[in-house]
Amino acid sequence: MEDIMTSSLFTVEPAAASSLVVVVQPGDMVSGYTMDAQPVLNLYDRFGNLLTYYSSNSTVVYQISASLSGLAGSALTGTSTVAPESDAIVRFTDLSVLGPVSEDYKLIFTLNGTDLQVSSDVFAVRSFDAIVILRQPANPSFANLPIAVTLQFVDSQGRLAPCDVTIVASLDPLVNYTKLAGNTTLVSYNGVVNFDNLLIEDAVLASPGASIIFEASWNVSRVVTSAYFFVAPGPYNEFTFLVQPPSSVVASRPFDNVASACAYGISPRTATSSGCGPILRMRDSEGVLESKGSTLVQIIQCLECQNPNPLNCLCTSISFPQLPSSCLASNGGCCKAIDQTLPGTLAFPELQLNRPVADLYLMVTRFSDTACTTPYVVSGTQLRIFSAKFRVLSSDYSR
Repeated sequence: MEDIMTSSLFTVEPAAASSLVVVVQPGDMVSGYTMDAQPVLNLYDRFGNLLTYYSSNSTVVYQISASLSGLAGSALTGTSTVAPESDAIVRFTDLSVLGPVSEDYKLIFTLNGTDLQVSSDVFAVRSFDAIVILRQPANPSFANLPIAVTLQFVDSQGRLAPCDVTIVASLDPLVNYTKLAGNTTLVSYNGVVNFDNLLIEDAVLASPGASIIFEASWNVSRVVTSAYFFVAPGPYNEFTFLVQPPSSVVASRPFDNVASACAYGISPRTATSSGCGPILRMRDSEGVLESKGSTLVQIIQCLECQNPNPLNCLCTSISFPQLPSSCLASNGGCCKAIDQTLPGTLAFPELQLNRPVADLYLMVTRFSDTACTTPYVVSGTQLRIFSAKFRVLSSDYSR
């Protein structure tokens, strides 16, 4: 029988530190605010092993320091010296720069006590010059139902200006018979703020409608005002356009020719997707997205009417000569059931016309069945809505 002997316990440790690698580059910021991406590094030995906080016998303690390579008068603030964590990752958490505006700052990372260094990519210190509205309030919105608005801080060239600043929403003082409620004060995150629960307590139906003012509490006041929008009475079933048809479309081409119009989880037109086109939103008075029924979309031409309404407009429908049978209804419109997998949001990529026509609208009618035969009748709910005006250009037109 062969004898087996077992050695005493021993430790296998990495070799000496040999390289620093930046795995997350430092992000941009407004002077004095933290970077929108904090740097992360790995420390390796010459065999490619990650080096942890210290060797098992605690004789070697690794620390990495960050220093600034930038303009005269600039300074790096925050915790600039850190050690690898238990997972061997070197994480900086609160670095920021005080200094003049520039797109050419760098950080130099050094393993303390050695000449081992690595430089970051360039990053920017920007000015906070303006607020832009990425998502306007829906028009119409509804009394006592959430109104969502997204804002972004930018510099003078429209580039993101990352900073965490308190911003307050208030109602246009001309609308003095109601008030704005909900979460009206938020702090931006890296220059972006999402207001998801603004509420206007009463209807605003008088032209031009309501608007919301957003003001950032900064060393210099930054203010932006939303577009005007109407507030319909509530509780109310929401039935509105999330994405309007473009102001002009080309004959014999789909309405969603511009892929950037796609949104809300709906894929743009590709070889395997039918695209988006105009997009509708439907939900009940409690904000629950609608999952039953259908809508009928008709393209109409209205005479003697600036804001088309079936009660006071002379409108005639225009047929769809090339719609697939799955969409075509007996009255010439496009009937589509609400998608159970994407409740409350309905797209119409099929829409197109084959000849130039000016000043058209989409008229959308709701039905409670999937075949567009039984009108949707709920007290206080719109039965039909109209899109913004658009026109159809000649098919030889090039965008």
